This record gives sequence, structure tokens and C-alpha cells, in this order.
Amino acid sequence: MTGGETAKGAGNRRQKNIPRLLREQKDHRRDLLKAKKPSVSSLSKPKG
Repeated sequence: MTGGETAKGAGNRRQKNIPRLLREQKDHRRDLLKAKKPSVSSLSKPKG
């Protein structure tokens, strides 16, 4: 994702979807990690 460009103008319209996308990515990542290892407490935190 290009933060610099989307932050201006058009980004304001799109920002509503960003939390949902991040949540979906986090859930997806958590499911993948859960499939690999039972303990994902350290990896469940959002990176960056």
C-alpha cells in the first residue's frame, strides 16, 4: 500500500475500508499462524 499517495484527497474516501482490510489480514494471518503453531500471542500483534 502506498501511504503517501492515498493520504491525500482520494485516500480520505478509501480510509473507511482500511480498518476492515487490516482486520481481515490480521484474522487471515492469525488463522495461518494458528495452523502452524498453537501459540501466536507474540505474532498476533499487527506489524508496522
